[in-house]
Amino acid sequence: MSLPFWPQIYIERAVDFDPEVHLPTPRKGLILDLDNTLVPWGTEDVSPEVELWVASMRERGIKMMILSNSTSGRVMRLGKRFDMPHISGAGKPFGPGYEAALRRLDLPREAVAAIGDQLFTDTLGANRAGISSVLVKPLAKRDFIGTIIISRNLERFFIKRIIEERGVK
Repeated sequence: MSLPFWPQIYIERAVDFDPEVHLPTPRKGLILDLDNTLVPWGTEDVSPEVELWVASMRERGIKMMILSNSTSGRVMRLGKRFDMPHISGAGKPFGPGYEAALRRLDLPREAVAAIGDQLFTDTLGANRAGISSVLVKPLAKRDFIGTIIISRNLERFFIKRIIEERGVK
């Protein structure tokens, strides 16, 4: 299926992503969503597994940055904790967020993948920007009320199709 919000890759968690395994051409940069991708929504609870994954990506020379629609100081604090540049209030899937992220990473779009938990913001935004899109399952059921009402119910329909098409469990 070829819809503008169809991810190139669908995996369980961000920490399962390996740019040398999941993409035909390894990437040099990652644009990472924050809520329900790296940390549960609305928290600053970073799991040891996420910390190890970020460290391993960094050791492999992968540049990373956070791109979040959240506008709170939490994005800044987590950016500092991860020692990553960050953009809050990104306006995904619209707006200049992905272009700004590419400039900050100083990488061409074909060298970057974007990882996020939402089809209609993260995946659609990455695809619109010409960046490889990686969809992950949300870390937690708790979510922003607007996301639940507008996106999650509709996403379930399409994610079922993605799972059927790709045999993902």
